Amino acid sequence: MTGEDREIKEEYTTSFDDIVGQEPLKVYFQNAVRTERMANTYLISGAKGSGKSMMAEAFAAALLCEEKTGVPCGNCPACSKFRRRNHPDYIEIQHEKPKLISVEDVRSQLVEQIGYAPSEGEHRIFVIENAELMNPAAQNAILKSIEEPPAYAVIMLLTENPDALLPTIRSRAVSLEMKPVRVEEIEKYLISKYALPDYHARVVSQFSQGNIGRALLLSESEDFRKRKEKVTRSIERIRKSPEYQIEEIIGDFLSEGGKENLDECLNLILIWYRDVLLYKATGSDRHIIYREEFAQVRRQAENESYQHLNKVLLEVKETQDRLKANMKAESALNLLFLRIKGDK
Repeated sequence: MTGEDREIKEEYTTSFDDIVGQEPLKVYFQNAVRTERMANTYLISGAKGSGKSMMAEAFAAALLCEEKTGVPCGNCPACSKFRRRNHPDYIEIQHEKPKLISVEDVRSQLVEQIGYAPSEGEHRIFVIENAELMNPAAQNAILKSIEEPPAYAVIMLLTENPDALLPTIRSRAVSLEMKPVRVEEIEKYLISKYALPDYHARVVSQFSQGNIGRALLLSESEDFRKRKEKVTRSIERIRKSPEYQIEEIIGDFLSEGGKENLDECLNLILIWYRDVLLYKATGSDRHIIYREEFAQVRRQAENESYQHLNKVLLEVKETQDRLKANMKAESALNLLFLRIKGDK
């Protein structure tokens, strides 16, 4: 099955340059190829969308490349075959059931195949994406292959949850973790690679949680754009409406999908008030995230005090804590919206 870290495409990713951030891992894998000092089993962990599959592909391409420079040259026969998805020494374990990698899957595609020498070159690479889906029987089935691998074999286990794997597997693998990417790097990537407007790239990167896959999804998400517009519209409405209409505003807010995405909406409110406070303090729009709505940010900054803005920021965080403590959304929002409505 194709991994969740990349969309189905005709060709594999073959360059470390296509991976945003993750510089320590890139250097680690490049040095492993150059020095021919690599492990037989790697456990690469990270959240969905963090780029695990892309990292595995780039490492595999570099290993299979005939130039052995640490990066795939892209021109040799091995690179051409890898890019076209038909290199005989790169095997991705397939599984029929979406939520299970069975013992039959790993036996037929790894255990029974790992003993065959490479068809070309010096390495044979096996990749198990979503390795946490292996049931105990499947994990036990690959143990011998991990404990006593042929010198030419490289096994890569990609997972969101390394703790779902047996301790005996984890102890025999080199464990590597995909780290969150800096917001600035994601923003720059979205602008340069996808020509996103800077104001949109800035909001998306702030909400990506350091995850490039999530950033790409948000950049194309109509739902996210609507939530952002709903938040700015609701803040304006709260500020201008009489207090007795707060309950009605809450109802509208939650009826538009707010309840399912409440934490994200609260983060949008948090960033909004951070922008208002930042502009009030500096008089500059240089670091404003809501660049598209700057006129509204500026008006609010001119009409509200530092004390009020700081109180709202604290109230948003308290609202998030109340929701985690299972307070009803309507009650939590009522306290927050009354604070937004309060003394300016």
